[in-house]
Amino acid sequence: MMRFTIVTSLGLFALQVLAAPAPQAPAQTSKKASLAEVLMGERVDALMERTGEKLVEILRTYPASERSQQMSDFAAKILNPKAGKVADPPGAVSRRQVLPSRSKVPGAQTIKIRYGPYNVPSMSNKNVVGQGGGIFNYPESNVEKPCEACTIVGLQAGLEFPDGTEAPISKGMWLHHIVLFNEGPGRQDVTCKDRDLSLPHVAANLLATNSERIWASGNERTVIHFDKFANDKVGYKVKKEDKFTYNVDLMNDSMDKDVVVYVTTTYDIIPESPKNWDEAVPVWLDITNCLTSEFAPTAQNGTFTRTATWTSNLDGEIMDLMSHLHDGGVSLVLKADGQTICDSSANYGETPEYINAPTAMKIPGSAEKHISSQTTCDPAKMKTRQMKKGQKWEITANYDFDKFKPMLDQGGEMEPVMGLSLMYVRVKK
Repeated sequence: MMRFTIVTSLGLFALQVLAAPAPQAPAQTSKKASLAEVLMGERVDALMERTGEKLVEILRTYPASERSQQMSDFAAKILNPKAGKVADPPGAVSRRQVLPSRSKVPGAQTIKIRYGPYNVPSMSNKNVVGQGGGIFNYPESNVEKPCEACTIVGLQAGLEFPDGTEAPISKGMWLHHIVLFNEGPGRQDVTCKDRDLSLPHVAANLLATNSERIWASGNERTVIHFDKFANDKVGYKVKKEDKFTYNVDLMNDSMDKDVVVYVTTTYDIIPESPKNWDEAVPVWLDITNCLTSEFAPTAQNGTFTRTATWTSNLDGEIMDLMSHLHDGGVSLVLKADGQTICDSSANYGETPEYINAPTAMKIPGSAEKHISSQTTCDPAKMKTRQMKKGQKWEITANYDFDKFKPMLDQGGEMEPVMGLSLMYVRVKK
């Protein structure tokens, strides 16, 4: 499958596909040419080689007030003209479902919300640049919150058909990634707020100074819990003024059948926001911080490593974290001041749901068994749970394409890969 993954999060609107040298000089770009016109001057294979740094250069030639609209227009008109949100089909189950509580916190509720539905084109139903088989970094703003005001203590993603049954790889569908943003008074993205231009936020029509990435998931669907113990008294506090925005990226392996699916998020919430509880602050780290979360491997075999660093700007205590890699990934390692905090390993094809459907397109050399889980790191067993201002954090994504096959596109070329971690840090009141 040829993908222009433009985030992401798990994770971001990974517009790395848009960032090689622009066909026009910046002076021409800043006049009347739209971002789509600038980028469409390149061949598809050239688009796939672009880097986030160059896209930032291109976007800076537009007034700040126009950047999000330029990216939104490109996504809607070029990447997703045949994909996107549609009406509920007949027989679809309820969008909002109250489930038995899975939290250890007394009084907690578990609520599943079904977002969409989204039409995901088949691989033969291609967009303007010849790309099929997916909905690509589709932003949807002001989506339903689990409450008007409450405290979130757990999250998990899912992908379902209209009748409520799971939509896994074995049935031809992928939850490539979703990223949840929260926009509201006082909201800032910890790792990107000091950047003059943060690609994930611009792509969602937001700013890193008025919103934050609060959660993400890939197809492994890791469960996040801040309530591992009933007395932790920490959670992510949702305010009445907050607005949620989703970035959705889905894949359809069918050669000739468009598919309608719902993205689900299961929230564990405390119906009110207890005044004596601490805040769980999301801290997003990835291998291209504030750019695209992705990078292009140089070969289809051997090992490949990418590292990025971030200097902490807050004091707190790690409560939970998740990691995300693409096929071919072996591990994601987090270090603080040189000390390993978490070494998360990727597991492949643990259940039939994570093995290619018989109808999936056969691409020689491409993965057939896919990442089904990432090992989690128990905060109680970490060498240190403390995050401190000035601390140097390092994230490293390790890939071994001899051990685990990578994903290849329809032309047999390497797909971009990711490496990200999302931590939740308790900040005292």
